[in-house]
Amino acid sequence: MWENLKGIKKEKIPSHEKLLEAVDQNSVFQCILGYYPDLRRRYISPFRKDETPGCRFEWKGKYLCFVDNAGFKGKVFYNMFDALMTLKNISFYEACRFIYQNCNVPSLETLVTDRR
Repeated sequence: MWENLKGIKKEKIPSHEKLLEAVDQNSVFQCILGYYPDLRRRYISPFRKDETPGCRFEWKGKYLCFVDNAGFKGKVFYNMFDALMTLKNISFYEACRFIYQNCNVPSLETLVTDRR
């Protein structure tokens, strides 16, 4: 699984739990899809050929999810990590790195500081 990463030093990024605490998931979806999610609107799927807006956003536990009822490769719910991994064909680590580098996340030092 990690063969392609031999010789590549991984940069330090926050855990996905820290990212979830630090970001506004609506803003991350805006960063990924180019529009701010509206829970009342319907959207076309960015994952498959789609001409009829029937997809939506909804909260599923602590995750904001893009819901594609028609499914794409057997998947219906896409949180911000899933959406990035699917759209860019990248790993979970790369999705976390993308969010950290591109979606207005506070600095690593801020994220690892104990906020007591």
